[in-house]
Amino acid sequence: MEVAFKIIQYACALIAAVMVGNWFLRESNRLKATRKPWYAVYMTPPGMIIITAVVLLPILHFFF
Repeated sequence: MEVAFKIIQYACALIAAVMVGNWFLRESNRLKATRKPWYAVYMTPPGMIIITAVVLLPILHFFF
């Protein structure tokens, strides 16, 4: 039973990552079409989610 819960947790995390990645890619393509600077995509909601994850994961891993 514990294995099933772990598989469900991993599947949920993978699905969420795919959804945020797809959202980020759509925003990136939209901003490239409007000739915005390369860093503008990181100021969108999916960009902020990705930046937060990249910054917080090492901090959480180090302290917990």
